[in-house]
Amino acid sequence: MTLERMTLKRVNLNLTARNLLLIPSIGFLTACGFFKTDVYRPDAPAVSQVIGKLGAPEAPSGSLRKTSVADLIERFERVKATSEAPQEYYLVAKRLAQLRLLSVEQQLAEGTEAVNFQVPIAALEELRQLESAEQNRSEIAYQLARMQALKGAPDHVLASLTELIELGGEDVSAPGTSTQEARLEARFRRAEIYFSRDDYASAEQDYAKVTATPGQYQLHARYMLSWVKFKRGDLDNSLSMAAEAFAQLAEMEQIDQRYDELRLDLLRVTVIALDYVDGPDTLATLMSQRAKPDWQTDIYQALGDWYLAKARFADSAQTWATFLIENPLHRDAPRIALQVIDTQREAGFVEDIPALEVSFIERYGKQSDFYHLHGDEVLKSYQADLKPMFERYTRRLHAKAQQSQTAADYIAAGDAYAVWLVNFSDDSDAQEKRFLYAEVLQDAGQLNVALTQYERVIEEDPTTDFAREAAYAVLLGHSKRVTASESVGEDQEQQGVEQRVEANLRFVALFPNDHRSPVSQLKAANILFKAQAYPRALEVARLAITMPQPKAALDMAQRIIGHSAFELSDYASAADVYRSLLADQFSQELSERLLVTVFKQGEEAEQAGDTSGAIVFYDSLVGIDPNADLSRDAQYDIASLYDQLGDRDAATRQLEHFRTQYRGIHTAEITHRLVALYESSGNFEAAAQELLAGHGTDEICRVARYRAAELFLTAGNMPLAIEHFRFYAHTYPAPAALQMEAMHHMDLLYQQTREPAKRHFWLRKKRDTFNTLAADDRTERAKYLASDSMFLLAADQLDAFKSVRLTQPLNRSLKEKQRSLQASLTAYRQLAEIGVLEFVSKANYSMASLYQTLAEDLLASERPKNLNALEQDQYQLLLEEQVYPFEEQAIALHQNNLRLGWQAEWTGAVNSSLLALQTLSPGRFRRQEQEVAYLDSAQ
Repeated sequence: MTLERMTLKRVNLNLTARNLLLIPSIGFLTACGFFKTDVYRPDAPAVSQVIGKLGAPEAPSGSLRKTSVADLIERFERVKATSEAPQEYYLVAKRLAQLRLLSVEQQLAEGTEAVNFQVPIAALEELRQLESAEQNRSEIAYQLARMQALKGAPDHVLASLTELIELGGEDVSAPGTSTQEARLEARFRRAEIYFSRDDYASAEQDYAKVTATPGQYQLHARYMLSWVKFKRGDLDNSLSMAAEAFAQLAEMEQIDQRYDELRLDLLRVTVIALDYVDGPDTLATLMSQRAKPDWQTDIYQALGDWYLAKARFADSAQTWATFLIENPLHRDAPRIALQVIDTQREAGFVEDIPALEVSFIERYGKQSDFYHLHGDEVLKSYQADLKPMFERYTRRLHAKAQQSQTAADYIAAGDAYAVWLVNFSDDSDAQEKRFLYAEVLQDAGQLNVALTQYERVIEEDPTTDFAREAAYAVLLGHSKRVTASESVGEDQEQQGVEQRVEANLRFVALFPNDHRSPVSQLKAANILFKAQAYPRALEVARLAITMPQPKAALDMAQRIIGHSAFELSDYASAADVYRSLLADQFSQELSERLLVTVFKQGEEAEQAGDTSGAIVFYDSLVGIDPNADLSRDAQYDIASLYDQLGDRDAATRQLEHFRTQYRGIHTAEITHRLVALYESSGNFEAAAQELLAGHGTDEICRVARYRAAELFLTAGNMPLAIEHFRFYAHTYPAPAALQMEAMHHMDLLYQQTREPAKRHFWLRKKRDTFNTLAADDRTERAKYLASDSMFLLAADQLDAFKSVRLTQPLNRSLKEKQRSLQASLTAYRQLAEIGVLEFVSKANYSMASLYQTLAEDLLASERPKNLNALEQDQYQLLLEEQVYPFEEQAIALHQNNLRLGWQAEWTGAVNSSLLALQTLSPGRFRRQEQEVAYLDSAQ
């Protein structure tokens, strides 16, 4: 700080500095006994102890008169006048000077207005001139300075003090001090005079000497030295010296009221100096250099108050803010922080206060390091201010979140409430704050944490309105959590159900009279029902209908009861509920439910063997809703139940009624079932007519036509059987196997009616149809049927062959015979090519028979006329030669047939071939069995 700046901000401190000359703590104006030889000892016995050891005083023999100081002075004056020896004169003069000082002290003590200080001064001056006073010159100079100060003669005081300082006798003692203390006091007094005369350089020298030596003046000297350096513009050293003074004050074991004024003035000079050198920043540096002593608080406080008194609010706040930055954990930090807030408020900077209060909360709440260091004892000093700050803080953040509706703001509000609860957990408002905390957490999307806080609200006191709303919030929260979750495991889902149910039922139990309790009871029942916990859902719903509920809610409760009873297979109870609800108002859904319930009762009766009862239940469905699918299906099933009871007529009537009532429904099935009923009762023609009356696809009509033909056949109605088999055979080429069967039926039917021409038509039809079949359609059955037809047709060829007679001229008739032979052979070869074993063997035998017959017919043919005996024999030999190849061909075919029998199956045709071979080749095939004799083993 420059002197130029000091001049601009100069403060008139003369008065204060001069007043410091009168500080009583230095003891300059007290009674002095520098002639006194006794020294007070701290370990001396107490006066009461000494008196206690003395005996009773003896009574004086005569009256005593108290001698006054004036009398003594008068007597010593007379003695002095008669004293001749120098040493004796000095001692009397010394005692006389002492008495005159004592007289002045008495006058001062008595408050005498006009005290003559010149008399003791003159006595001391006289005493100082004596040679014998050399050893006491320091004491004399001290007392002279004292009396001159009382008289108000500063120049003389200054001279006496200078003399005292320049004297160095070790045998001189000042009152209550050593020689060193006397010189230190003298320097201190002289420095004060220099200071009062603005001779700061001289004052600084003396104060510096005093501060360098421990003693009773050291503290005051440091204080005054601080002033001196300030006056001289040495502000840094001024502050440093003030700091040393503060440190010394703090080290003193007993700080009594005598130092209050000193401290105040010390603070004054420090604050003024700091104001010149950047205030709080310099102070922070100064205190850091001294390890931030406890007394720094006083300086910060004084500086802040100084600025505040001058309406320098920003500087004041900055001072305290600096203290907080430098000493965040100081015991006085909360108090200082409050002053910062008050200063801002007083300055009108209200917009800064919220941030300061937030900072205060963060720094000094129970969540802070400060609290953990100092605990509840220090907290009590600022707790009354802390709570209102918290109130404003939480309200402000909550309002902001409600306005912005953002998760971040709700989380911030939640954090504020959480800190509030840490600080005021036992406060009467704690339950309300915890409720609000839970609310903002929920709004922030932290539902699980919010539910935990709601639960704690309920635990704290379940009888309050906050607990009521918390309990309701819990049940709503569990519902929201289920809605928000996308996919959970089975265990988690079950846990969620239990939580929601318990939340609703707990709300009802705690607050039965709340208008939301009936709804909560019903909601619990609904949750249980949806979770398929039907027994408990039934129980809870039955309680719900006993509560005051709107009609819609009562209907829902009834529905839950009915549906739960249904799921528990209590169909009778469920039906009663549904009928009750339907009696009040029709509902398609309930009607369907009732239908299902009654249908289930029918099923139960049916499973229990009560078929008649089941029919009654099923039949009653028509009365509920005749057009319902379930009613229709039940009517259809009733026919089966009648059939089970053996009442086929009733079953038939039921199906016929169903077909009339529900046209186009189950048409094919009804036809099938009626056909079965007609068949089972032996009414085959009715079954056939039912099949023919049915409608459906071409495929259905095809199958029905064939089955109807079969049924007519079974009933013995040949004309209708022929009619429908003929229609089928001509109309449906596929499947080929069934067409072949229809043709076969026509074959058999015309065989029975003895109409061979018509039969032969169908034999040829079977053969020709088979020849057109694809390989996949040529089943074994088709081959058999075709082979059978072809064998019969070939038999006709065989008969035609046999009917041709060999007459003369033989060549002509033989050609006709051969043509017939080839036609028969071709027919049998085609039959054999199909490969049906039975007919292959028959074809082989028949072809062999053809050759054998030809041979026989040739031998038995008509002979030419006009042949003599020789010519007849020759003609016979010629015929035998012609017949031989035919016989051989016949034998070969019969042998092939035998091999076929040995390799595959021995059929009747094979056996016939064996018999024929026995005739045609008896040497080989008609041998007598020879018995082989066995040797007797005994021979």
